[in-house]
Amino acid sequence: QFIVNYNNITDNDFSFATTTSSTQGAITFQCGVLGNEVCRYNNMTHNNLSYSQSYAMYMSYGINNTFLKNIITNTLNGIFLSVSDNNTLKEGILKNVTTGISLSSSTKNNIFNFTIINTTSGISIVSNSANNTFTNNTFINNTLGVSITSGTDNYFFYNNFTNSTNNHISSVVDNYFNTTS
Repeated sequence: QFIVNYNNITDNDFSFATTTSSTQGAITFQCGVLGNEVCRYNNMTHNNLSYSQSYAMYMSYGINNTFLKNIITNTLNGIFLSVSDNNTLKEGILKNVTTGISLSSSTKNNIFNFTIINTTSGISIVSNSANNTFTNNTFINNTLGVSITSGTDNYFFYNNFTNSTNNHISSVVDNYFNTTS
């Protein structure tokens, strides 16, 4: 088992990155699988990721990591956080992906200033993910802007939704939405 801490992945082009695993992506941090290890304080900045057959960015057991100004296009799925807490995702672009950002059993993550275009689901929250904050994100031409099937106390502030095919938001109770258009 590797412990992945204090790394910078910056200014890379992962176009045509391939992976055959359904749980890995072009950038993968899979910690904690065999023990209590976590991925901490890693920065993924200014990367272009496209044509991944799975996830463009995949992180499990990540704490206090930063995803900044990454552009993800034409991939099966964008960013997946599993059992990952206190991470910051900001100022990214997700375009032509099935699911933009997925959170599974993840808490206290901050996602803001994203542009999410042409997805089946812009944001998907499952497996009791809670206390995540989404601020000032733009959703354009998505089938569904936000889908929350399991999770509470997730907060959405000042997000803009345009041309969602089905709904802008589909949510279970006890999630909070403020200022949408």
